[in-house]
Amino acid sequence: MLTRPEFLTYVEEHILEYVKDPEEKQASIRQVTKNNNISLNGLCIGKGEEVCQPIIYLDSYYEDYREGADLGEILCRIGAVYEDSRADSPIDASLYRDYSHMRDLLFFRLVNYEKNKEQLKDCPCERIEDLAVTYRWFAHHDKNGMASALIRNQDLDLWGITKDQLMKDAKANTKRVFPPLLRPMEELFPQMDAAGELFVLTNEEGLNGAGTVLYEGILDSFSDQIKGGFYILPSSIHEVLLVPEKEGSDPAALSELVKEVNRTVVDDGEILSDRIYYYEKGQNVFMSKV
Repeated sequence: MLTRPEFLTYVEEHILEYVKDPEEKQASIRQVTKNNNISLNGLCIGKGEEVCQPIIYLDSYYEDYREGADLGEILCRIGAVYEDSRADSPIDASLYRDYSHMRDLLFFRLVNYEKNKEQLKDCPCERIEDLAVTYRWFAHHDKNGMASALIRNQDLDLWGITKDQLMKDAKANTKRVFPPLLRPMEELFPQMDAAGELFVLTNEEGLNGAGTVLYEGILDSFSDQIKGGFYILPSSIHEVLLVPEKEGSDPAALSELVKEVNRTVVDDGEILSDRIYYYEKGQNVFMSKV
């Protein structure tokens, strides 16, 4: 049986036998740092002039191989995934350099600052409590999913824009592309007995929805609805839970709940924070509570 490095090398050397027009393409293995400093082995296939090439993550395929899947069958599957994605993913170099084109592809994502600190050294971002607002652009986005890339300082130089311009455009675009979705917990999860106590705030796609807490007016509107302050529990990078404050509320217990869920339920790459936050009407900002 091949070791993981041997498996990666084998895929890199043979995958072009399973794609169309292999003589025009190159294949390479890259270590890709994902959210929260999670490192994955990615396969890139494409022409050298393509700015953005599809990345196919190979770690799950290696686990299939270890469980007995045939190497040839695995390469067929990887080749099929590439063929399905390649028509949508590559971005022409001239379009990538044109900010008037890229502007409509921008969006922001809320992540944990400390877990991503090294990666963010070279990227425009904003600190909010223990979190960071990062900026990305869509390489591919449709009903079947989304692929995106982190914007770096060198991109601002290429586009000839300031960080302030990026922030303004990305925030306007994010709210347009990802409208907010706020629902009582029991509407989304009828099996849970949480009527009137828990609300889920995300976006209509359920992707990177924790950033909706930064949409203008949304927290103040919820405060009006419940006529008081509330706690914000970071369920994951995809959503937060809003818990109305009431007599006897125990912030320490809520904090322990978040930590326990992060340890036992949420994937490492999707953890937002172990802290909880509090919002009081009129503050226009949330604050760490525990």
